[in-house]
Order: sequence, then structure tokens, then C-alpha cells
Amino acid sequence: MAATCLLALPALSQQRVKIGPGGVEVETEGAKVKTGSGSTQITTPGVEVKADETGVEIKTPGARVKAGSGGATLEVGGGEAPAPAPTVVVPQGFKQQAPIVCQGNQDRTYSHVYLNCRTDCVLVQGNCEITIKDSRIEAGRHGVLLQGNGDVKLVRTYVRGRKAAIKVTGNGDVEASGCTIVGGVQTSGNGEFEDEGDNTFRQR
Repeated sequence: MAATCLLALPALSQQRVKIGPGGVEVETEGAKVKTGSGSTQITTPGVEVKADETGVEIKTPGARVKAGSGGATLEVGGGEAPAPAPTVVVPQGFKQQAPIVCQGNQDRTYSHVYLNCRTDCVLVQGNCEITIKDSRIEAGRHGVLLQGNGDVKLVRTYVRGRKAAIKVTGNGDVEASGCTIVGGVQTSGNGEFEDEGDNTFRQR
């Protein structure tokens, strides 16, 4: 069995250091640090921090924060909620635009707008006519999702989607000219995607 070594440092009379098979432990009057086996734990009055290959966990008397490759959560008073979303930085020359959802018969035109969405940025389920010019669309799912009978016209616009940049499942059409389309185009049913020229297509 491996021995545990206890060192008392003369210059730091209030500090103790333990070195053993499990790692190193440093203890002072106000804090304790343990490290070994790929993890580190720091404990101070009212705050505990743990870090290993899965992420970081911070505990206080009223809250707990966990952060890892899958995202972050904030737990307060026993309940758990997603941590606040990071602030969206709007590129110069654009104005921030909320997701565009149309379920009626409206005609709408957008110019120099920036959409950054967790899911779908442009959702058309009615008979709408949507025109988007000189804009930028970045979506967690679909940049443009057309499910109704309407039409969407994209002009000199950057469109990126994690599942697809453009998806057409209804009876309408999506037209694009002079656009950069990242993430592919999907069509089904009677809907169509019309390439009007000068478009650049890229995979994610």
C-alpha cells in the first residue's frame, strides 16, 4: 500500500499539503484544493468548484452552475433552467430581426436584417409573399422553412441552417438570386426551389 506523505511548510504555517496515490491535497484555513485522477476540486467558505473531463460545476448556498460540452444549466432553489443565451453580436450594416413567422396572406419585404435563431428563422405556413434582400440568416435548424402555399424570394442574402439552409414542404416556391446558401436545400411535395442565378452553395 502506498504511503501518504504529510508536509508542513515552515514558511506557510497555516497550510498543509498531502501527497498520496490519489493526488495532491492543499488545505489552508480558508480553502482546500484537491487534484488528481483527471479532476480538480476547490472548496472555500460558501463556494465549491469541481472540474474534470466532463466540464465544470460551481456550487454556492443558493445556486449551482454546470457547464460542459452539451451546454450550461443554472439551478436556483432546487429548480433547473437553461443558462442565459449568449448575447448576439449583430454584424455591422445589419439590424437585428426576430424570427419571421407568417401564417396569413401578407406581403412582407425585409432588407439588411440579421436573423440568428435557435430553430427556424423564416417560417411560412400561409399564403404569404416574403422578400428578403441583402440580409444574413443563421439558424439552428432551417434558415427558411416553407410549409404553406406562399413564396419566399431571397436576393443577395446569406442563408445557413444546421439541418438545411432551405426546406420546402408545401406547395409554394423559394427563389434565390445572388445568395450564399450553406447547409443544402431540401424539397418535397409540390414545392420547388428556383435557382435564379449567381448563387453559391456550400456544405456546413
